[in-house]
Amino acid sequence: MQQVKRKSPAPPRSRPALGETQLRALTVNQIETAHPGTKGRVRGWIHRADSGDPEFAWLRQAVIRIGRSVFVDELRFVEGLRQRSVIPPAPDRRGGWVRNGN
Repeated sequence: MQQVKRKSPAPPRSRPALGETQLRALTVNQIETAHPGTKGRVRGWIHRADSGDPEFAWLRQAVIRIGRSVFVDELRFVEGLRQRSVIPPAPDRRGGWVRNGN
């Protein structure tokens, strides 16, 4: 009778050290699926970030390029969106500031 060799269990994944962050690289389609509010917008945002638009400078930190592949670090992407939520609204096109929808 032959004995079946059992594989030893994989070593547990180490946690990042204090101050380090994990990387969760997703494709553009995966990011848009995970965050439906961004559907159809992320590629345009990446293009604007690449062309030097200062409003999208935060996105440059989240984009990972390997050859022709483009990935987005989800953790940095979400953090960048959160930081954008504290920016005050743009002035009204008619010349005044929007005040509580009036």
